[in-house]
Amino acid sequence: MADSTPVRWGDIEYAEVEGHHIAWRAVVGDSGGEHEIVMIPAAFIPIESLDGDPVARRLVEGLALLGRVVLFDRRGIGLSDPMLDWETPLLLQNVADLDAVIEAAGLSRPTVFDWRSGRLAVMHAATHPERVGRLVLFNPWGPLFHTDAEWLQRWLERRDAVVEGGVRELMIMLTRSDDADLRAWLDAAGRAGASPSLARRLYATESNDPVPEWANAVAPSLVLTRYDEAAGHIVPREYSERVVELLPNVERVVLTDGDLWPIGGGVDEVLAEISRFLTGEVRLPPPERRLAAILFTDLVDSTVAAATAGDTKWKQVLDRHDRITRLAVARCNGEVVKWTGDGSLAVLPSATAAIDAAVAVRDQLLDAGLAVRIGVHVGEIDSRGGDVSGLAVNTAARIMSKAAAGQILVSAIVPPLIGDSGRNFDEQDTCQLKGVPGTWTLWSLANP
Repeated sequence: MADSTPVRWGDIEYAEVEGHHIAWRAVVGDSGGEHEIVMIPAAFIPIESLDGDPVARRLVEGLALLGRVVLFDRRGIGLSDPMLDWETPLLLQNVADLDAVIEAAGLSRPTVFDWRSGRLAVMHAATHPERVGRLVLFNPWGPLFHTDAEWLQRWLERRDAVVEGGVRELMIMLTRSDDADLRAWLDAAGRAGASPSLARRLYATESNDPVPEWANAVAPSLVLTRYDEAAGHIVPREYSERVVELLPNVERVVLTDGDLWPIGGGVDEVLAEISRFLTGEVRLPPPERRLAAILFTDLVDSTVAAATAGDTKWKQVLDRHDRITRLAVARCNGEVVKWTGDGSLAVLPSATAAIDAAVAVRDQLLDAGLAVRIGVHVGEIDSRGGDVSGLAVNTAARIMSKAAAGQILVSAIVPPLIGDSGRNFDEQDTCQLKGVPGTWTLWSLANP
């Protein structure tokens, strides 16, 4: 684990190329790292927005622990000059943008981290091999074959729906799909990045882009791939695997559970692999530690119920549980961190908020004919890129496992924090919590 060190987000500067001004900014950590990294984000997220989302900020600042990170807006995006030349292939113009930024920022053979498609990084490395040290590609796009026509059409339809506002980028960040702040941030970032008509036209011009000369991109390359069929990821696995076959000096790592953008779930795994690739060791930013109320829910006898109901009806049951839980937690100013199959993990700002949410979840699920067990604890949690961890989280999970159907169990710290709210608790027998040190006295929320 890296020490906690300040990270400085630099001012907006401009590189000039072919009469265009390309906006860029540097982010530098005080860790003494010697590596230089240029990051190319997906979609139309402008550089002024990247520090406004906690997971995007963690990605950038995690990279800054390795040295200096340079971010830039491609031509037509954000603070860079608008597109004037619609005849020259967009990819070639973006290669010129990237090269101008490398020159203006005074970088010497930086690592180029491309999580947009990989093609810009590969094309630049192939045409300017002396300017690039290494490549890191996240779910890159391989060459198209005639057999790709069917899925490509589906992808184009979904892309157009995104541009029209019918589908959100949240479809590729499912672990954060209930994050209202993320939705608001994506909306604002999209508006600042490009208008719908400009986005549509930029997307359309990509069909005229030349194919990179993969074999000429000789820089050592790391290809990170992550797939989630449940997320509706319509691009086949083979598409990114073709890149691995074509690049001459490549290492591939298949990432575990997480999202299809690196600014979603699994951001720390992305940082771990990049830092290992560049330095030979894993370097991660420290977690953000805060005090919170932790709430776990779990549907009782879910295995038996699922077998009885069948897949379709059981999915409807889970959807109802998720909907009720999400709304109840949000109304108490909390957030659902993740779904646990037949339950959920949520964090709330206070013990009172957690109990109010727990009662609402229990009662509404009961009205729907579903029994749930709930555990609540208050303690310090570690936040890492959209997920939480720590002993307090484990404790809350173990408390929940002790609860009976319809019961809300809490740790001894919770009743005093509730005070004179009108909630009453009954003391339970002392017990051991698996994996948690000490002997615990639990309290059950009394029925009104």
